[in-house]
Amino acid sequence: MFSSAKVLLVILVSLFLLSGLFVSPISVNTRSYAQSSDSSQPWHQGTNESTPQVDVNYTQQFSQGVTETTNETSDLLSGGMTLRYMDGTGEMIALTTTYAFTQGGINMSDDQVLNWSDVFNAGINLNTWATVNKTAIGTIYSFMGFDIVNGTANQFNLTRNNLDFGNNTCPGCFDYSVNNIIGSINYANASSISIGAVSLSIANTTYDGNILTESIAKFNVTVDALMSDLPLPPIPPQMQNLTDDVPVPVVLMFTVTHDTAQTNIKYGVSVNWNATKAFPVAKENGDIPGHELYPANFTTGDNFSLVAQDRLSFAYGSSQNTMVNLPTFSSDALNDSAIYYVNNTQLCKEQFPTNFTMLGSSQLYNTTRDYIPVSWQTTWNQSSIFVVFGGFKYNESSGFMFDPAVITPNSVSVINNPNPNPNNTNPTNTNPTTSSSAGGSKNNNPSNLSGSLSVIIPVAVVVAIAAGTVVVVKRRSSSKS
Repeated sequence: MFSSAKVLLVILVSLFLLSGLFVSPISVNTRSYAQSSDSSQPWHQGTNESTPQVDVNYTQQFSQGVTETTNETSDLLSGGMTLRYMDGTGEMIALTTTYAFTQGGINMSDDQVLNWSDVFNAGINLNTWATVNKTAIGTIYSFMGFDIVNGTANQFNLTRNNLDFGNNTCPGCFDYSVNNIIGSINYANASSISIGAVSLSIANTTYDGNILTESIAKFNVTVDALMSDLPLPPIPPQMQNLTDDVPVPVVLMFTVTHDTAQTNIKYGVSVNWNATKAFPVAKENGDIPGHELYPANFTTGDNFSLVAQDRLSFAYGSSQNTMVNLPTFSSDALNDSAIYYVNNTQLCKEQFPTNFTMLGSSQLYNTTRDYIPVSWQTTWNQSSIFVVFGGFKYNESSGFMFDPAVITPNSVSVINNPNPNPNNTNPTNTNPTTSSSAGGSKNNNPSNLSGSLSVIIPVAVVVAIAAGTVVVVKRRSSSKS
């Protein structure tokens, strides 16, 4: 008999161990314990608290591992804020941060941070665990940032790359890369991340004629990000010391609304580079060993756009008590959602922003959204939605912000895949090079892909690049499970 609770535990352990996606941990000196508010531990500002609806807990773990940006072993501190709901749904949400210190920054013998100025890398992820229609599911959303590209949103384009390299090791394998990258806003490699205190409240709502109590949690996360002339990680080792960067403050604003029928997670983003409007930019010459960077010759008023490159992963429990990672997803006519179907039934929907505002202006700009049904193909396939924020002017624009609307979808019990064909790996458009219009969506034909359900791999091994803000929506029956 399939045990959703057992698979949910597998998801929890797997997601927590892999939540710091930018590090490869090794099993050295790993311990966990509860963490209360302490000014010497700046990764969070809140304290443990409980209400009849939800428990808020802070934990941290010390270990050692190798980061994505260096081959050297580093001391690591991983902190997590967990929302555990007490209404019988089994819902849990965790925001996890991982700090990498140079050697000597942590006393590993007694798990004490000696010098916070020794932090050289910090990252953040959002993890969810739930049971939907008796199926355990889990998601990871890794906050990476934005690649900066030359030109308007209408000029955004991708290149399809052959991954076989002529040696027949992976015939037919390919991926897509973003063209004209001149830099990035990088908060996957931040110098500081701090989770603000959680504000809890309740409200009443009605679902299927039943009055339900909503638990609402609001909190901000501040990130000391970098505006760099390098693309987002992973970065070739030869380029890592060639960068020029400036600090950029980023604020992520979360609202989590939960009841026994649904969980909505939404967040807004505010990025402010007003202090360095003429930020460093460069272009890569891929024909030269070492991938040297050259000035991009940007002048005041030149157009640039931002391409969100956050990473999304979704997994569910199978009847064999294993986890199945689903790297392909469908979308809709607006290309604003990553929709995951299991057995032709929607279990998760993640929605991306359709508009934004620039700092100092009340004008509303639309995003351009590219949905690529198969954006990366090897032994399994991967989908992507590239969300492009256009309309910026070099040395004139100073930042932007967006805050997506709360979604109220139908129940998963009646949202079926309109195009069930899980074995189709031929997308309707696999070579997008032009945009239909700035502020619109491209490749508007919804995919009939629901992913190959036969691939069983550990959760979070495959990371789908699904660019933009995410709203995780999970529906279940209104009765307690």
